[in-house]
Amino acid sequence: MQVSVENTGGLQRRLTVQVPGQEIRDRIESKLKELSKQVRIKGFRPGRVPMSVVRQRYGRQVQLDIVNETMQRSLQQAIRDEALR
Repeated sequence: MQVSVENTGGLQRRLTVQVPGQEIRDRIESKLKELSKQVRIKGFRPGRVPMSVVRQRYGRQVQLDIVNETMQRSLQQAIRDEALR
């Protein structure tokens, strides 16, 4: 994670946080694997749903959840590390 702080004048700061794409992809894959063991889809035994079906059905929502969670976590950590209030 890379953090840069830009002073925009007065008490304002612009904080830029860059998170590696591979980290987000890994977290998405991990969450989808976890979900595939728990989800129940008609026509498949519990815990035996193919990853392609899980990705098709839940992939977009998992991606949004992981990106939002990563953004919040990274922003909080950056604020703490840069001693901003």
